[in-house]
Amino acid sequence: MRTETVLPPRHHTGGRGRRVFTAVATTLGTVVVVAVSVRHAVVFFTGGVGTEVWPHQGHHRDMVLITVGVVVALAGLLLPGAPSAPRPPAPSRPAAVVALVVLTSALVVDVSKTATLGFVLPGMREEYGLSNQYAGMLPVAGLAGTVLGSLLWGSLVDRLGVRRTLLLSTLGFISTSICGSMPTFEGNLVMCWLMGLAVGGLMPVVFSALTALVRPSQVPAVGSLIAGIATAGGYLLASQSAALLAPDHGWRSLWLVGAFTGGLLLLVLPLVPGTCDTAVRGAPDTALSSLAGHRQHRLHTFYGFMAGLMALGVLTWVPTVLRSSGAAGGAWEGLLAGQSWVALPVAVVLALALRHSAPQYCARVLALGGGIALVLFGLVILTGQQGWALTVSLTATVLFSNAMVASVVPMSSIHYASSIRGRGLGRIAGASKLGGLVGPLALATLVGAPAGFFVVSLLVGSGSVVAGIVMGARRPRHGRVGAS
Repeated sequence: MRTETVLPPRHHTGGRGRRVFTAVATTLGTVVVVAVSVRHAVVFFTGGVGTEVWPHQGHHRDMVLITVGVVVALAGLLLPGAPSAPRPPAPSRPAAVVALVVLTSALVVDVSKTATLGFVLPGMREEYGLSNQYAGMLPVAGLAGTVLGSLLWGSLVDRLGVRRTLLLSTLGFISTSICGSMPTFEGNLVMCWLMGLAVGGLMPVVFSALTALVRPSQVPAVGSLIAGIATAGGYLLASQSAALLAPDHGWRSLWLVGAFTGGLLLLVLPLVPGTCDTAVRGAPDTALSSLAGHRQHRLHTFYGFMAGLMALGVLTWVPTVLRSSGAAGGAWEGLLAGQSWVALPVAVVLALALRHSAPQYCARVLALGGGIALVLFGLVILTGQQGWALTVSLTATVLFSNAMVASVVPMSSIHYASSIRGRGLGRIAGASKLGGLVGPLALATLVGAPAGFFVVSLLVGSGSVVAGIVMGARRPRHGRVGAS
């Protein structure tokens, strides 16, 4: 009769060493990045160096130190983790609410950086002597960074978990605040692209964590509300920063203040519970092949692209079209100026609708309504009508397009297995930002005249209608992409 020798279990000393290295490298890199970035901003705001001779001689040293700190933190955060710990208990209701506030704050930071682009451009054009066309490369660089960031961070959150990815993104946001010290416009383009890369992927990270904090049936409603709050809050943060800082400290202050806002966000990140990590890393990673070829994923990606194309691509040219058509003054000026404020009440109404209706039905209504409203708005511009027809068609287009952007990622988050949720949502968020990036560039030659804008509205509106028709045509059999 054979006997087998039972060996004692091995102690994973390598796992302990990895944990120690991860903790030391992450802490050291984080301290260096935050300390140098905050000190750099303090010197600027307190007048340690006159703003008329900024950037000062020490900014090259600070850039080197920040780069070293980021590399050290990356080495710690990207190292494969130690053997997995037991699954932490589900957070209490108060802890979940606090975590939702922290995640919403992260999205506010994301939106505020994009909104800040419009406030820094006037001062930057004046200082560097730029033409409007060349200065327009700044938002292009920033949006291009956000597109890639959505794909990158969506993939990282599946691998690293929510908390590590949030820390990494926050460090990127803090470190790129030194964008305010770039001596050349080309340097600003590079740093703006890096800033977009750092914060552009917060949306898939936040909504991956959301599935661990609320019931699946509540994710679309709560997520749409968070998106609306973040849009309004981000614009408020950017506009108030510009009003308080720019008159005395110039446009550079709007970037350098990011060291403080990012530092505050860093302080509250520990309030995000560990269950958010296990929610996105707990399932076996066997569904990735289903992501690339799954019909529902392709439909959501197309829907996201059309939402971005309408809200950020077409509406960017509305002021130009209105001026060229002879419309001056009126309610549309205030409406366009307050687009971000409109997002909050729209999100509240949308959240209530999602609590009582299927996400696919709401998505179809939004896309159909937005497409029809855009076509009617183009027809109003073509015929030169004024008054209520112009106001109603423009208002409907703004409302529907903002609702589409606010809802596309939350409504899609429930359709992905946990192991691929970050990647799936990252691609959808990236598609919406890609629509906002290529829209103004691709449509620039068509929207200069009312007839050209009508053609654009007809094409884009038809695409939105198609997205609405096919969005809810067929649900996944098991409700989730990649679910076994």
